[in-house]
Amino acid sequence: MAITNRPDDLLDYEELAEFLGIGIESARAYQARAVHHRKLAAKFNDVSYIRPGDLPEPDRYAGQSPLWFRSTIEKWNAARPGRGNVTAPVPVVGRKRQLATV
Repeated sequence: MAITNRPDDLLDYEELAEFLGIGIESARAYQARAVHHRKLAAKFNDVSYIRPGDLPEPDRYAGQSPLWFRSTIEKWNAARPGRGNVTAPVPVVGRKRQLATV
């Protein structure tokens, strides 16, 4: 599917994968990992389970299929660790993350 450049476009797994330059199964794995981390955070009332690079919550759903606004993914992709973004590691003590000092 061809990607347009409007920030309000909704991206499904196929378009998300194409935008990020990954396979569809990798996009599904990103989402599954992020959902797992959010569930752990809710279960233990501890946001440290949510990782800085986790895929953001979907903006909409089509049935059970998640959809993200292009602008949401662009913002997330620009800020996520790696891919040229320099971030200090966040030390983990037990399950509580401490703010890193640089």
